Amino acid sequence: MMYDESVWIGKTLLELKDSTSISPLLNVGSSTAHFREVQQKCIHDNIFGPLKAKGVIVHHLDMKKAEGVDIVGDLSEPIFLEQLRKTKYKSVLCSNLLEHVKNPELICKAIYDIVEQDGYIVISVPNLFPYHNDPIDTKFRPGIKTLQSMFPETELVKGDILTIDNTHLRVLLKQKKLLLFAFVRVLMPFYKFGSWVKIIADIPNLNKKYKVTCVTLKKTGKH
Repeated sequence: MMYDESVWIGKTLLELKDSTSISPLLNVGSSTAHFREVQQKCIHDNIFGPLKAKGVIVHHLDMKKAEGVDIVGDLSEPIFLEQLRKTKYKSVLCSNLLEHVKNPELICKAIYDIVEQDGYIVISVPNLFPYHNDPIDTKFRPGIKTLQSMFPETELVKGDILTIDNTHLRVLLKQKKLLLFAFVRVLMPFYKFGSWVKIIADIPNLNKKYKVTCVTLKKTGKH
C-alpha cells in the first residue's frame, strides 16, 4: 500500500465514523500484523491505529493463518460467507487484492453480500503500477466507474485516482539488485512467456508516476 493511499483510506473511514457506524469493519486480504505494523507501517499509523483509538472493531481476514489474522477463510466458499454474514459487518475494506485474484467479480460479490444494508465498502486498486506477482497479477487496473460497476446497487460516496510521487524507474535505480533482476528478466522471454509479455508492456510506463484508484461505496440494495 502506498503512503498516500493509506492516508486516503484512513481519513475516509474516520469521516464515515463521524456520521455513521462503521463498526465492526472487516479488512479483506489483511496479510499479517508484521506486514501492517512493520513492513508497511503506514497501514497501522494511518488506518488501523486511528480506528482503534476511535473504538472501531476491526477483524482482519486472510486465506493464510498467521499472526494478526483474526479470520482465516476463502471468500469463494459459500459456507464461509454465511458465517461472515452473521457478524453483520457495517463496513468492509479491501485494499490491493482484486488485481491478485483470477475472478475479481466473485470477490466483489462476496464483499457486497457480507456488508449490511446501508453499510460501506472501501476499495483500492492500482491504476498505474507495474506487473507484480503476489502470487499472480491479472493487470486489473480499473478507473472509478469500472470499479464501482463491479458492485451493483451501490452509491458512490467518494472516488479518487491518486497520483503518487514515485515511479518504477526511481525504485529500480535505488535498488540495484532489483534493477539487475529486471534487466535479466527482460532478456528471458522463454521463461513464463505470459508474464514476460506483461513486463514488456509496462516499459513505456517506467517513468510515469504510480496511480491508485480509491472508492467508497454505500450499499443501497440487494442482489
